[in-house]
Amino acid sequence: MKENKSLWRNYNLQEAEKLTKPSILIVDDQPGIIKLLKDALELKGYVVYTAGNTGTAKALVLEKKPLLLILDVNLGGENSFVLARQIKDILPEGKIIFITAYQEEEILRQIRELGGEVLVKPFSLEELYRKVQAVVSSDGRWEILSNCDTRNF
Repeated sequence: MKENKSLWRNYNLQEAEKLTKPSILIVDDQPGIIKLLKDALELKGYVVYTAGNTGTAKALVLEKKPLLLILDVNLGGENSFVLARQIKDILPEGKIIFITAYQEEEILRQIRELGGEVLVKPFSLEELYRKVQAVVSSDGRWEILSNCDTRNF
């Protein structure tokens, strides 16, 4: 019985929630954009991690294994498409939403090749929510949870 009590003391509700909610990694080189997206998605119940560069992003993907990556196409000198390919090698089932102000055919072609979705700047929070929900719902692991009230668990 003593062993069970120590297990309950070590129980971390925040860690348990991460197992029952889809996780998202936001990668952008602009801290203001990261904060806005993080706050908005956390309000909708997602577990959100953030990275300001490709090195941090890769480390978080290895450690946290997020369901979804929201990736700015223009990472201030770093190649977001190289990062996306590396992440797909690490986490093939991972999903990516690319944020871009550019709609050139070459950029859209690369996004399609990676199986990514596009969110064109400027966008509203409602557009963000719809796109994220559509991507998360396409993953069978989260269809049931999206309609489930977990407050009593």
